[in-house]
Amino acid sequence: MEIINMLEERILQLLEKLKKTEQENKALREQLDAERQSKQSVATRIDALLKKIQEGSA
Repeated sequence: MEIINMLEERILQLLEKLKKTEQENKALREQLDAERQSKQSVATRIDALLKKIQEGSA
């Protein structure tokens, strides 16, 4: 019976670890999306500034 208890405990530990990993993964994906949006915003602003510079020198 002891082995069943040990297996049960190990399974519960693994399930908890899985839950934490999934939560961390979700948070990291959200951070990645935010960084991508920020990068896109900066790229758009740079493109607009470069266009103004080209129009000004024409």
